[in-house]
Amino acid sequence: MENVYPEFPLSRADSLKSTIEEAKKKFAGELQSKEKFALSKEKADEIANKIIGVTWDVGHIYMLKKYGYTDEDIKKEAEKIGEHVTHIHLTDNFGFEDSHLPPGEGAVNIKEQLGEIE
Repeated sequence: MENVYPEFPLSRADSLKSTIEEAKKKFAGELQSKEKFALSKEKADEIANKIIGVTWDVGHIYMLKKYGYTDEDIKKEAEKIGEHVTHIHLTDNFGFEDSHLPPGEGAVNIKEQLGEIE
């Protein structure tokens, strides 16, 4: 699941995080409850964590700038979701539209977001 434009649901770290955690919980529960699978809780959790995650789009979250958010606010968004990130979508922009500039051609705080995800 990828964070989308700030105007849409699941664009912010908190809502995305709770959705991903609930999806992992439900999937792991299914793996434990089905006779066909009958996995232990630990194994089911491991599989759920491996295959369900977030693609964090650094450019999408940076578009919060047009609503007055600071670089620090955006960095905190990356920190909140970090443990669930499995892929990164690297694009750059100036915070007003998803212009898909190459990294370094806009103002997105890419290094800071990546540092928080690590």
